[in-house]
Parts: sequence; structure tokens; C-alpha cells
Amino acid sequence: MVAACWFSGCEHRGGVVMSMTSPGKTYSVELSGHLEVPSFPIDEHLVRVTARRGNAVLVSNHEVHFADWFDESFGDRYGPPSWPAENVLRFGPPIEGKGRATSLRVRNDSREVVSFLRVVCEQQLFLFFDVPPGSALLFPASAGWDSVEHPWVEVDGTWTSARPLQGQGQNFDVSRAAKSCVYEVRISGAGISIHPDCLRRP
Repeated sequence: MVAACWFSGCEHRGGVVMSMTSPGKTYSVELSGHLEVPSFPIDEHLVRVTARRGNAVLVSNHEVHFADWFDESFGDRYGPPSWPAENVLRFGPPIEGKGRATSLRVRNDSREVVSFLRVVCEQQLFLFFDVPPGSALLFPASAGWDSVEHPWVEVDGTWTSARPLQGQGQNFDVSRAAKSCVYEVRISGAGISIHPDCLRRP
């Protein structure tokens, strides 16, 4: 085990803890690090992702989760993995048909393929691979989040040229009166923007 220490604490790096393959065998994904919460205050547990399309590495050791002594474990925060599409890996509870519905729309309005995109939306983690230019992808994200009034949405990633996409993250003021919300992540040559669109209950 390798320990990397900074002023704020120490990251204990672990090996591969989870390996997955997309339904059509296009993508292989490995999570490395520690999925549980640290047992000491100065410890920091990070989970990182490496993904490949065949022999081509799309992303390597990109941080997707951080936990210190006061945080939740990876599984408690997000939930089990699923593949809503061949190039989309989701960690989150099963979609239910009650409560406030939440959807995630990812639009690539740039002229370049987004090699990797990480989206955290209301305690769910989405990992996108090979998002083509001009595409718009819409997925149900959750339901039953009536108690979430100020959801956190966070996005980062890399272009196919391995240049980083400048990350964005913020809380949104969403009333409990909202019937449904769509969080649109828009990628352009200028970077990432996030726009919620919520319908009110009659």
C-alpha cells in the first residue's frame, strides 16, 4: 500500500477493488482505492477510475470519489452499478416510479469527442465514455428525492485529446413543490455549464 501525505491528511492508495465490462463488451472499467470510510481522522480514501475501449485508454486514475472520517462510503453514497447505455456506467439506487422524478441530460455542443465525463447528480454517479460531438443523452436519474431541496451537481472530465475539462459544481435551489427536474449538462468549446429545468406541481 502506498501512502501519499499532504498538509490536510494522507491518501492511502489501494489496488483494484471493482472491475466491470459494458453489456456489449466495448468498455472495461476498473475502480481502484478504498470504497470504505477511513477509520482515522487524518486518513483520506479516494476512489479512482481507469477505463479502456479495447486497448485504448480513455481515462487513467481519475478521481471519482473522496471520503474522510466524516463522509459516507462509496456504496452508501451512490449505490450499485448499472449500465443504462453501452457507454454510460451509473452508480445509484434503482429507479422508482414515485416521488419527484429527476433526469440527467448531457449535451456535447462542441466539435470534439469527450473521452470521459463524470457527473454527480443527487447522490448518483454517472461515468460517460466517448460522448460524440452534437449528441444529446437523456437518462432517468432518480425518484423519491422529495427531501432534497438543494441538490449538488458536479461535472468534470477530459477531451479525447486528454486535455482536462474544467470542472463545475454547485448546489441548486429546488423547491419541494417541483414535480420533476431535468439537469442539463452542456459541453462546449468554452467548457461546462449546468442548467436545471424544473416543472411545478399543479
